[in-house]
Amino acid sequence: MSKKEEEKKEEKAAKPPRVVAKPARKAIIEKRKRRAAMPMKERPKEIRSSTVKGKIAEIQNETIEIQKGIAAFYEGVGELHESISAQAKENREAASAIFSGAQDIQVGIRALQSSINEKIKENADYVKNFYG
Repeated sequence: MSKKEEEKKEEKAAKPPRVVAKPARKAIIEKRKRRAAMPMKERPKEIRSSTVKGKIAEIQNETIEIQKGIAAFYEGVGELHESISAQAKENREAASAIFSGAQDIQVGIRALQSSINEKIKENADYVKNFYG
């Protein structure tokens, strides 16, 4: 090798080559191709209770049953309230009828008592006039 070639090699080894920045290339973006959807595997018709989905389904079913029970309870409470209201109305009407009947009986008793008192007085006057 010649001296020039050796010197060039030494220079290259001593100085790292400079990297020249090049402008970035625009990436070519293609329109995405639509792919056909993969057919879904058939789901099992019955969800096993040992799986997470099974547990969730059980909890949801319990919640629905609880809601149905609460609705039935409130329906029963409503019917009970209506029957209590109807019975209270009947009782008020019966109480007023009893009170009115009691007043009639009291008036009758007073009339009977005054009639008895009149008869006693008549009998006393009769006896007084008879024995004289």
